[in-house]
Amino acid sequence: MFRLECARTLLPDGNVGPACVEVDGGIITSVESLTSVADNGRILAPAFVDLQVNGVDDIDVWRTARDQDRAAWDRIGSLLIEQGVGTWCPTLVTANRDRYAEAVSFIGKFVEPQGDPVLAYPERPRVAGVHLEGPFLGSAIGAHRADLVEAADVGFLESMSATPAIITVGAENPGVVDVIRAARRAGIVASIGHSRPSRDQYEAAVDAGARMITHLFNAMSGMAHREPGLATWVLNDDRVVAGLIADGVHVHPDMIRLARTGRCRSYRRWVSRRFGGTRCRHERREDHSRWSTGVAEFVARDTLTLMQIVSVLFVENFALRQAPGPSTRIDITGAMFSMAAPQPVPVTLDPHLIALIHCAPHQSGSGVFEVVFRRGMNEDDEQIARNVSPFTVEPGKFTYRLVKAELEFVDYGQIFAHCRVDRGPWHLVPFTLLPPA
Repeated sequence: MFRLECARTLLPDGNVGPACVEVDGGIITSVESLTSVADNGRILAPAFVDLQVNGVDDIDVWRTARDQDRAAWDRIGSLLIEQGVGTWCPTLVTANRDRYAEAVSFIGKFVEPQGDPVLAYPERPRVAGVHLEGPFLGSAIGAHRADLVEAADVGFLESMSATPAIITVGAENPGVVDVIRAARRAGIVASIGHSRPSRDQYEAAVDAGARMITHLFNAMSGMAHREPGLATWVLNDDRVVAGLIADGVHVHPDMIRLARTGRCRSYRRWVSRRFGGTRCRHERREDHSRWSTGVAEFVARDTLTLMQIVSVLFVENFALRQAPGPSTRIDITGAMFSMAAPQPVPVTLDPHLIALIHCAPHQSGSGVFEVVFRRGMNEDDEQIARNVSPFTVEPGKFTYRLVKAELEFVDYGQIFAHCRVDRGPWHLVPFTLLPPA
């Protein structure tokens, strides 16, 4: 047990004042207001708990775990701390079954026991455990590899070298009830997601012990008035807690507000407008498909602003350089709209896309930069990848967003990066792959 005293503590009633927070075994047991405490210039407030982190900025959790990359792992922790995340679940999406063991083993080395993480690990967020978002999904596959989704199998969980914290399953997946029961016995949270179940299948999954819903509204049956689906049942069920990617892009703000006013207890008060500079990326590989995002599921943003994209370019490289005074320079190398393939197709390239964005003085400074890579100029052309990057910028100032997408070319030709901020107009940037020189 330990006690934290702070002159500026966020109190349960929403006010800020001097208080003592008592923690026992990693659980806040009391928050007691005090008359006065020496002011150290800091604010004591609860940290975010992010239950689904596939990646942050330009770092992918799957790749980091696969490559046993400690430097990348430490950087993820640093970036999450900067965004106010105190506990997180590294998330592995659907992959070949034989790929999980090594990745789970690597992440398991950093899973920290329940206790007093503030004292034990002050330099990085606590790792609660792995979130397995697959391979036992349902029929709403989304960005996952459909050919790698499997029938639910209890033996898969039993083979793990480290016990996962969460497993996302489709309620209609054969054998899922047995997996949910096994997960509950092992202390693993079973979450329903990527699913279009019948009502009976949903009830069977919850009766078996499923207590969470993965990214409400996304990759699931919805709320048609004559054909209610998973999203409808969740919002009317106090037995489950639902996650929501509330960035205003994955889910429309109207649906976010609807979720917050529903009966589901997840959405009563967890709202913030603060986001760090994170990135989403979709990658399709031979062994798995990744959807990387650093947006905390329980961080909602209920207003959208329009900002102005000043310029967007494909570049070979860039570097930041401090200039005299409070100013930063961006040194760009090799602005380009085409390149010769390094080898015959098929080939995968990872060009940098950099955008300069201006926020007007009267705007809030919070926005979402979205990039959709397509094989044409129209919104119905084939989508190759999609990136979503929430950001903050001081009103009246400029900021930049960097996207490093892995793009698969099966033939020579042109793709377009469709870019916008919030729900503003699209800006198109062409990129042409030429035959090898």
